[in-house]
Amino acid sequence: WRLTPSQMSKVIEASLPGSYTDISSELSVAEGNRRYGFNNVSDTLLVQGKLVESLNEIFSRIAARAVSRSAGLFFDCPTPRNPSMACVTQAVSRILPKLFRRAVAPEEIERYLNLGLAIDNVGTTPEAVSGIIEAMLRSPDFLFRVEKPDDSGSLAEFELASALAFTLTNSSPDNTLFASAQSGALKNKDEYNKQVDRILDSEDVDNMLVDFVTSWTGVSDLKDAFKDAPEFNDSLKNTMAKE
Repeated sequence: WRLTPSQMSKVIEASLPGSYTDISSELSVAEGNRRYGFNNVSDTLLVQGKLVESLNEIFSRIAARAVSRSAGLFFDCPTPRNPSMACVTQAVSRILPKLFRRAVAPEEIERYLNLGLAIDNVGTTPEAVSGIIEAMLRSPDFLFRVEKPDDSGSLAEFELASALAFTLTNSSPDNTLFASAQSGALKNKDEYNKQVDRILDSEDVDNMLVDFVTSWTGVSDLKDAFKDAPEFNDSLKNTMAKE
């Protein structure tokens, strides 16, 4: 099923430091598909119509911002403002697993690098790097969560990590959980319970619960509410939401 606007924002924030922008409000307005007080009803999370236009515009903006802040994108490169192909390769190899929430094969990385080369025959210009990032964000591997249980009903390691992370934090696996999945240890019951306890002790769970309750009660929609009264301003809305 497709990620919600809030989940997209959080995954982008974790994957592209320095280029984060909260896209929740923009996408929520574009899709307008909240049901039963929640915006994560799977059969409404489609990619069509006005949402496609909004996604394309937002992803272009995020990619441009990431490239403009090249020091964050190429922090491990000796010349971040003039990256070599090796630097671009390192960045793609680091970002792609975070966006896709799983390990990626070398041929997947090569496919995105070839896209950059197709854009400008160099593959390292701002236009090429921006095009690579946009393509990553438009990929179904970013937009959707996929679960394919085996014959015993068990999920693969990275699917299990995503299920755990999105359930408890409404975001993608952090580095520790990702490493546990990558090593294969997460399938062990003791390791799984250890990761659950660790995540439950984090602030991310508190933030998820706040998001859940505000979505359920409709408080998250208060900022867009209108009333023909001068005292019903943004300050009052913020005060009401906090209360």
